[in-house]
Amino acid sequence: TIAEKGGIKPLIRLTIGSTEAVRVESVAALANLAVNDDNEIAIGECKYILFPSIKNLSTSNIYNLPFHIIIFPYADGGLEPILDCARSRNQELVSQACRALRNLSVCSNNRKIILENDGVDLLEQLANSSHDRIRAQAERALTNLGFQTGK
Repeated sequence: TIAEKGGIKPLIRLTIGSTEAVRVESVAALANLAVNDDNEIAIGECKYILFPSIKNLSTSNIYNLPFHIIIFPYADGGLEPILDCARSRNQELVSQACRALRNLSVCSNNRKIILENDGVDLLEQLANSSHDRIRAQAERALTNLGFQTGK
Protein backbone atom coordinates (compact mmCIF):
# COMPACT_ATOMS: atom_id res chain seq x y z
CA THR A 1 0.00 0.00 0.00
CA ILE A 2 0.96 3.67 -0.14
CA ALA A 3 1.44 3.55 3.64
CA GLU A 4 3.89 0.64 3.37
CA LYS A 5 5.90 2.54 0.76
CA GLY A 6 6.21 5.63 2.98
CA GLY A 7 3.87 7.87 1.02
CA ILE A 8 1.80 9.15 3.94
CA LYS A 9 4.46 11.24 5.72
CA PRO A 10 5.35 13.40 2.71
CA LEU A 11 1.68 14.17 2.09
CA ILE A 12 1.13 15.16 5.72
CA ARG A 13 4.22 17.39 5.56
CA LEU A 14 2.74 19.14 2.54
CA THR A 15 -0.37 20.09 4.54
CA ILE A 16 1.81 22.31 6.72
CA GLY A 17 3.43 25.52 5.60
CA SER A 18 3.01 24.92 1.86
CA THR A 19 1.13 27.11 -0.56
CA GLU A 20 -2.67 26.92 -0.41
CA ALA A 21 -2.78 25.02 -3.71
CA VAL A 22 -0.31 22.39 -2.46
CA ARG A 23 -2.19 22.07 0.82
CA VAL A 24 -5.48 21.51 -1.05
CA GLU A 25 -3.97 18.79 -3.24
CA SER A 26 -2.17 17.03 -0.37
CA VAL A 27 -5.31 16.95 1.80
CA ALA A 28 -7.33 15.72 -1.20
CA ALA A 29 -4.80 12.92 -1.72
CA LEU A 30 -4.98 11.98 1.97
CA ALA A 31 -8.79 11.95 1.74
CA ASN A 32 -8.58 9.57 -1.22
CA LEU A 33 -6.06 7.34 0.54
CA ALA A 34 -8.16 7.22 3.71
CA VAL A 35 -10.74 5.06 1.94
CA ASN A 36 -8.28 2.17 2.41
CA ASP A 37 -8.27 0.83 5.99
CA ASP A 38 -4.47 0.48 6.21
CA ASN A 39 -3.94 4.01 4.93
CA GLU A 40 -6.62 5.37 7.26
CA ILE A 41 -4.82 3.93 10.26
CA ALA A 42 -1.41 5.05 8.97
CA ILE A 43 -2.61 8.65 8.52
CA GLY A 44 -3.98 8.79 12.04
CA GLU A 45 -0.92 7.21 13.61
CA CYS A 46 1.71 8.99 11.51
CA LYS A 47 4.30 10.47 13.84
CA TYR A 48 7.01 12.42 12.16
CA ILE A 49 9.93 14.76 12.50
CA LEU A 50 9.56 17.52 9.97
CA PHE A 51 13.22 18.15 9.31
CA PRO A 52 15.42 15.18 10.21
CA SER A 53 18.41 16.58 8.32
CA ILE A 54 18.42 20.00 10.01
CA LYS A 55 21.59 19.01 11.89
CA ASN A 56 23.37 18.98 8.52
CA LEU A 57 22.64 22.65 7.92
CA SER A 58 25.52 25.02 8.35
CA THR A 59 25.05 28.21 10.34
CA SER A 60 25.71 30.16 7.16
CA ASN A 61 22.55 28.92 5.44
CA ILE A 62 20.16 28.46 8.38
CA TYR A 63 19.18 32.14 8.19
CA ASN A 64 18.06 31.70 4.58
CA LEU A 65 15.36 29.20 5.53
CA PRO A 66 11.75 30.31 5.06
CA PHE A 67 9.98 31.21 8.33
CA HIS A 68 7.45 28.38 8.00
CA ILE A 69 10.15 25.73 7.96
CA ILE A 70 10.58 25.75 11.75
CA ILE A 71 7.37 24.09 12.93
CA PHE A 72 6.82 21.98 16.02
CA PRO A 73 5.68 18.46 15.05
CA TYR A 74 2.13 17.47 15.87
CA ALA A 75 1.78 15.03 18.75
CA ASP A 76 -1.19 13.10 17.36
CA GLY A 77 -0.03 12.35 13.85
CA GLY A 78 -1.75 13.30 10.63
CA LEU A 79 -5.16 14.26 11.97
CA GLU A 80 -4.07 17.48 13.67
CA PRO A 81 -2.74 19.08 10.46
CA ILE A 82 -5.93 18.05 8.66
CA LEU A 83 -8.02 19.62 11.43
CA ASP A 84 -5.92 22.77 11.04
CA CYS A 85 -6.68 22.76 7.31
CA ALA A 86 -10.38 22.60 8.16
CA ARG A 87 -9.93 25.91 10.01
CA SER A 88 -8.60 27.67 6.90
CA ARG A 89 -10.33 30.55 5.12
CA ASN A 90 -9.77 28.74 1.81
CA GLN A 91 -13.11 27.05 1.06
CA GLU A 92 -11.59 24.36 -1.18
CA LEU A 93 -9.04 23.45 1.50
CA VAL A 94 -11.79 23.28 4.13
CA SER A 95 -13.91 21.14 1.81
CA GLN A 96 -11.08 18.66 1.21
CA ALA A 97 -10.22 18.60 4.92
CA CYS A 98 -13.85 17.80 5.76
CA ARG A 99 -13.81 15.01 3.16
CA ALA A 100 -10.62 13.62 4.71
CA LEU A 101 -12.12 13.83 8.20
CA ARG A 102 -15.24 12.06 6.96
CA ASN A 103 -13.13 9.17 5.63
CA LEU A 104 -10.77 9.10 8.60
CA SER A 105 -13.54 9.19 11.22
CA VAL A 106 -14.57 5.63 10.35
CA CYS A 107 -11.58 4.29 12.33
CA SER A 108 -12.06 4.14 16.13
CA ASN A 109 -8.50 5.31 16.85
CA ASN A 110 -9.00 8.32 14.58
CA ARG A 111 -12.36 9.11 16.17
CA LYS A 112 -10.61 9.36 19.54
CA ILE A 113 -7.99 11.77 18.15
CA ILE A 114 -10.65 13.91 16.46
CA LEU A 115 -12.62 14.10 19.71
CA GLU A 116 -9.53 14.98 21.75
CA ASN A 117 -8.61 17.82 19.37
CA ASP A 118 -11.97 19.67 19.45
CA GLY A 119 -12.90 18.18 16.10
CA VAL A 120 -16.57 17.87 17.00
CA ASP A 121 -16.95 21.58 17.73
CA LEU A 122 -15.18 22.40 14.49
CA LEU A 123 -17.28 19.97 12.46
CA GLU A 124 -20.48 21.27 14.05
CA GLN A 125 -19.53 24.79 12.95
CA LEU A 126 -18.72 23.54 9.45
CA ALA A 127 -22.01 21.61 9.29
CA ASN A 128 -23.68 25.04 9.32
CA SER A 129 -21.59 26.31 6.40
CA SER A 130 -23.28 27.92 3.42
CA HIS A 131 -20.90 25.91 1.21
CA ASP A 132 -22.78 22.72 0.24
CA ARG A 133 -19.76 20.39 0.01
CA ILE A 134 -18.31 21.57 3.32
CA ARG A 135 -21.67 21.17 5.05
CA ALA A 136 -22.30 17.70 3.58
CA GLN A 137 -18.84 16.34 4.43
CA ALA A 138 -18.91 17.80 7.94
CA GLU A 139 -22.33 16.25 8.57
CA ARG A 140 -21.10 12.84 7.38
CA ALA A 141 -18.01 13.08 9.60
CA LEU A 142 -20.22 13.95 12.58
CA THR A 143 -22.43 10.96 11.80
CA ASN A 144 -19.35 8.73 11.72
CA LEU A 145 -18.37 10.14 15.11
CA GLY A 146 -21.79 9.23 16.51
CA PHE A 147 -23.31 12.71 16.57
CA GLN A 148 -26.66 13.62 15.07
CA THR A 149 -26.77 16.42 12.58
CA GLY A 150 -29.56 18.85 11.81
CA LYS A 151 -30.64 17.03 8.62
